[in-house]
Amino acid sequence: MSQDQHMQALLDKIRTEGVEKAAAEAHTITAQAEARAREIVAVAEQRAAAERTRAERDAKAFQQRATDAVHQAARDVVLSVEKSVAAHFRALLLTQTTLTLSDPARLAALVEAAVSAYLAGGEQALTVCLAEKAAATADALRAAFVRQAVAGVTLVLDENTGAGFRVHLDNGRVEHDFTAAAVTEALARHLRPQLASLLKTAT
Repeated sequence: MSQDQHMQALLDKIRTEGVEKAAAEAHTITAQAEARAREIVAVAEQRAAAERTRAERDAKAFQQRATDAVHQAARDVVLSVEKSVAAHFRALLLTQTTLTLSDPARLAALVEAAVSAYLAGGEQALTVCLAEKAAATADALRAAFVRQAVAGVTLVLDENTGAGFRVHLDNGRVEHDFTAAAVTEALARHLRPQLASLLKTAT
């Protein structure tokens, strides 16, 4: 083999090895690039999935908060209506009770019934307080007690007593209140559960 042939063979070998090496390097680079691309895609998908999960969680939390807010607002409205109706009902009850206890005939009948009950229960001395504007009723009751020979009952007029009357026992140490305000409070307390039940049924 001539020198030229040796040179050509060497060049061919170098060229072949270079091409093969370049091809190998290209293959390696391509494989690395593809692997890196897959990693990037995988990370992106993971992040997207995490963001999607977070968004869904936030959406559910927002929906729950909105639902809770609506329910709370509804409860507040119901409570507000209940309070308003209860206050209006109490005002009407007070008005009607005051009218009833301001009627002289009814007031006298109630006082007589109360006095009879106390005396029948063993009380020997009691004081009945009436409003100053009920002076005529007090006079009528005194006359009635005299006719009935009722003893141990004192009738007094009190500027602090409104419609209705108060009964003092045990030398004034015990007071039973039958004024319009006290009767209204007792009736309202008794009727409050029924009123609340009606409101719940209505709402």
